[in-house]
Amino acid sequence: MSPTVYLALTQRTALATACTLVEAMGLRSRPLEEGPSALGQLVEGLTLNPHSAALVDLSECPLGCRNVLALAQKIPVDLRRRVVLFRHDHGSVWASDREWVHTLGFAGLFAEVAPAALNLESAALPGLIAALVNVQIEDTRQLIRCLSAAWAEPDLQTHRGFIRAHCNRDAESLAQIMASGVRSIDRQYGVTNYPACFVGADAVRWLRNQFGCSAQTALEIGQALHALGLLHHVLDEHAFEDANLFYRLDVTANTTRTHLGYLYMQMQGPRGLEVADRGYMGKTYDHCWVAKDAVTWLSQMRQVPRYEAENLLNRLLGFGLIEHVLGAHRVKDQYLFFRFCGPGIAKGRTEKIQGASYLRPTTGLPNLVAGKL
Repeated sequence: MSPTVYLALTQRTALATACTLVEAMGLRSRPLEEGPSALGQLVEGLTLNPHSAALVDLSECPLGCRNVLALAQKIPVDLRRRVVLFRHDHGSVWASDREWVHTLGFAGLFAEVAPAALNLESAALPGLIAALVNVQIEDTRQLIRCLSAAWAEPDLQTHRGFIRAHCNRDAESLAQIMASGVRSIDRQYGVTNYPACFVGADAVRWLRNQFGCSAQTALEIGQALHALGLLHHVLDEHAFEDANLFYRLDVTANTTRTHLGYLYMQMQGPRGLEVADRGYMGKTYDHCWVAKDAVTWLSQMRQVPRYEAENLLNRLLGFGLIEHVLGAHRVKDQYLFFRFCGPGIAKGRTEKIQGASYLRPTTGLPNLVAGKL
């Protein structure tokens, strides 16, 4: 059978880029139509053709799986090794996230597949695809240069593309340099103190000075970071604005280096969160936990400020692993009800995923096989 790459990508630019890249490598591209049969087609194709691989978008997964754990449960472990995951325009990607995806048995995790990104973090993508389908590419770098020349126009239609076009860097690295460049201090409004935050107008000014752009462009860069979950209003009441409003960047060491799979397992462990049926305004919500209690638990367990515990919980929310019972809120340090969203939820616990292991690096802890995840 000819080497084939299945494409479960819903974002138009991503799909077009992936098709061009795959075909430039001399491989066959096979886009999958969104629908109930897509997952079955993918599993069947990977099973029948050992020289095949798949590129799958987690953010708007056309395979009908709500998160990476559900996807891992549906795809056998021997096939997962040939599946590359993406988070197109729906959240950040850090090294700890890539490690977590590897522990689940997938081939890798990228923020995006986009023309300009092939010169940045996705430069390894063509070589990875070639290895997965067992073909040789003589000069991967030359292939990337040729493709980049063909894609001369900047991608301004996506949040990541907009940031890259105006800042010449990816969204994560921009957030990191902003964290050291924009002044974050404890601030007060009325009688309430807001620790470690910055003013939206100050961030706009810093972006203008740093990249020589207009105030409108700087505002839109901040709004793109907000859309990607890399900054947020301290009360989650505003989008990013050029105003005297308080914001935080979600790029502390605790939020970027935390192994989310390990954290998710701890939250559901015997010393984790209390999951119970809870009532509010005459209605019962089953198998849920309280956000304020989760912030307290995580803050004490990790010895981090409460706002950093919020950030970590919202990273789980961004990956679709937890949800507000009505889908109406991000995680806040308030009396709000949330649930776990892993596959096969039963009284707050998730089922085993074959071949998945959860290892927290650099701690000396043993390998934790997914039993309670």
